[in-house]
Amino acid sequence: MNRAPVKIPQRSGALKILLAAAALALLWFLTYSFNQFAYRRAYLNLLRGNLRAAETLLKSVVFHEPLFYIHHGIMGQKETLEAFRETRRHIVDRLLFVVNAGAPVISSPAAAGNAIYFGSNAGTLFKIDARSGEIIWEHRARGAVETKPLPARGRVFFAAHDGIHALDARSGKKLWFAPVRWAESSPALRQGAILAGTDDARLIALDAASGEPLWEFRAAGPVESSPVVSNGAVFFGCNAGVVYSLDAATGRLLWSRPLGGRVEGRLLVHGGALFAGTTAGAVYALDPDNGKILWMKRLGEKVEDAQPAGQGGVIVIGTWKGSVIALSAGAGDVLWKFSARAPVESPPVIHDGVVYAGAHNGFIYALDLRTGALLWRFLTGWDIDESSPLILGDVLYVGSCDGRLYGIGIGVGR
Repeated sequence: MNRAPVKIPQRSGALKILLAAAALALLWFLTYSFNQFAYRRAYLNLLRGNLRAAETLLKSVVFHEPLFYIHHGIMGQKETLEAFRETRRHIVDRLLFVVNAGAPVISSPAAAGNAIYFGSNAGTLFKIDARSGEIIWEHRARGAVETKPLPARGRVFFAAHDGIHALDARSGKKLWFAPVRWAESSPALRQGAILAGTDDARLIALDAASGEPLWEFRAAGPVESSPVVSNGAVFFGCNAGVVYSLDAATGRLLWSRPLGGRVEGRLLVHGGALFAGTTAGAVYALDPDNGKILWMKRLGEKVEDAQPAGQGGVIVIGTWKGSVIALSAGAGDVLWKFSARAPVESPPVIHDGVVYAGAHNGFIYALDLRTGALLWRFLTGWDIDESSPLILGDVLYVGSCDGRLYGIGIGVGR
C-alpha cells in the first residue's frame, strides 16, 4: 500500500523574519549588558589605580554597539583608552574623594558652610563634609531627587518626584512635606516662601516654616524651569515655551513672553538682562522689567536643561548637539564654540576665568572663558546628565550617572 508522503510544515517568511529579529534583539541585549558591565568594571579599576586591568577590560568592550554612543561609543576604543590614561593622571593629581551614592546622581550639588548637599535617583538626599566627602546623614524620599537642594535658615529644602521636602540641616530630620507631582524644578527662597515649579503646570509658593500653600500660578505647560528671584520678581519658563515674570510676594503676573520650543532650564539674570535658552535652538535676552526681546540668537542646536552662565560680558550655554557656546551678553554674537561631541545638559558654571561643563560622554570639561580652549578634562564613569558643577574654594563637585559625586581639585595648574 502506497502511503502519502509526510508533509513537513514550512516556516513562513514572516515567522523567519520574526525569529531573526528576536535573535538580533537577544544578541544586542547581551552585547549591551556586557558593555555596561565591562565598562563600569574597567572604570572602577581605574579609580582604584589599576590602569592595566582597566585597559584590558576596555579592550573587550564593543564600542560600536548602537546605544553605547550615548556614553563613549562615538569616541571609539583608541580615544577612550587615551581618556582613561589622561584621567588616571588627574586621579593622582586632582581627585580628592568620591562619594558612592548607589544610584545615578543627576542632582546638582549645593553648599552651605562646610557641607555639600545632593540627591540621587534612588530618592536619597545626602549631606557630606565638603573637605573629606564623608557622609554626615542621608534622608530617603519616595521619589528620585533630580534637582538642586536649597540649604537656608538652618534647613534644607529639596524637590523630589514625590513632592517638596524640608529637613533640619543639622540632623536630616523631616520638618514638613508637600506632595507635588513629579517635581523637577529646584526650589528658590524669597522672604520666608519656597518657590518651585510642578509637572502639572504650576508655580507654587509654600511657607518655608510650615509648608502651607501661600499662592500658586497656572502656567501654559509643565514647569521644569527652576525659578530665579530678582528685585521682588520671580522669573521662570515652561514647557510650552513661555517665560513669565511674577510678583514674588503675591504670584501676580507681571508679564509673559512666548518664545517657542520648551524653556526647561533656569533663567539667568545678568548685567541688567534676563537670558533664556529654548529647545527650538535659540537664546534670548529679555528686558526683566517688561519681557521685551533685546536680542535673539539662533544656534541651530537645541538647548534642553542647560541654563546659561554669565560673567562680565559673556554668556555661556550648552546644547543637546554637544556644544558649549559663548555669546556676547550685549548683542548675542558667537565668541567661540567648543565641541564636547555629546549632549551638554549640565548647566555650565564660570569661575576665575574658566568655564566648567559636563557632558553625556562622562567628561567634565574645563575651558578658557576668553577663547574656549580646552584646559583639562576629567572622565567620570558614565554620563554627566543635568548635574551642574559646584565650585567651593579650590574644589569642583559634580554628580555622574555612574552613581558617584566627585570632589575634584581645580587649583592644580591648568
